[in-house]
Amino acid sequence: MKGKLSTLGFTLVKMGFISMSLILSALLVSGCGLTIAQPNVIQGSGNVVVEARSVSDFNRVSLSGSGEVVITQGEDESLTVEADDDLMQYIKTEVKNGTLTLGFTDEARNKGVQPSEAIRFNLSVKEVVGIHIGGAGYIQAASLDTDRLEIVIGGAGDVNIGSLTAEELVVRIGGVGNAELTGQVVEQDIRIPGGGNYRAAQLESQTATVEVRGAGSVTLWTTDALDVQIPGAGNVAYYGNPNVTKKITGVGTIISRGNP
Repeated sequence: MKGKLSTLGFTLVKMGFISMSLILSALLVSGCGLTIAQPNVIQGSGNVVVEARSVSDFNRVSLSGSGEVVITQGEDESLTVEADDDLMQYIKTEVKNGTLTLGFTDEARNKGVQPSEAIRFNLSVKEVVGIHIGGAGYIQAASLDTDRLEIVIGGAGDVNIGSLTAEELVVRIGGVGNAELTGQVVEQDIRIPGGGNYRAAQLESQTATVEVRGAGSVTLWTTDALDVQIPGAGNVAYYGNPNVTKKITGVGTIISRGNP
């Protein structure tokens, strides 16, 4: 019996040593930043090329998945894509009903794509009235001039507009995305049902309507009127001296930051 117990103890110790070795090996691989390629994932070749795509007759931009879109407003409509040469066949750029959709084909979405670096879309537009991000992408514009602009972020994406001029701005952040804008608008309507962030301390507006249902945060500048509803745990900070109407039914906060 004593011999059997000794053998059993040795076996358990040996198994424990092997398990610990496997754990340590996994930690070392993770710590070194090594990536094990998935067998079905489409891998980028590392040879990044630029390809022109034909686009026209659109005023909305929708980015699904990852990637970076750089928008320039002017007199022409054009698009170039910077990506690994072997991934170009899987990148979809399609205009339908006035919306330019940027993303991947069904095959690529099903298998997964691993580019060697972020895919970049360089887009020239005449006018933009809508910007939509469905994944974790990034859309930026140095300046935009339009009557009305609607921004919808459904995932973890980011939108950055350096100088916006518009009559009306509508922003919806349903995920954990971020929107950062500067410039001047007449009115803005901000709704954050998720955990997103809206940063527009340098975007002057006359009136603003804000609703934060989740745990998101809003920072804005308005001069005449501000209507705030916080049924969740969000927070709103504002610059300017507007007439404030507020309704807080959660644990959120409203903070005045004074003049911008």
